[in-house]
Amino acid sequence: SGDMFLVTIEVRDPKLHAVEFVLKDEAHNK
Repeated sequence: SGDMFLVTIEVRDPKLHAVEFVLKDEAHNK
């Protein structure tokens, strides 16, 4: 459910979308 919350923020704020994208990329890298 945490991911769904992040998705909701991404849709509401494109700026946060970029931030979340970077966080997800780093998490995948690790």
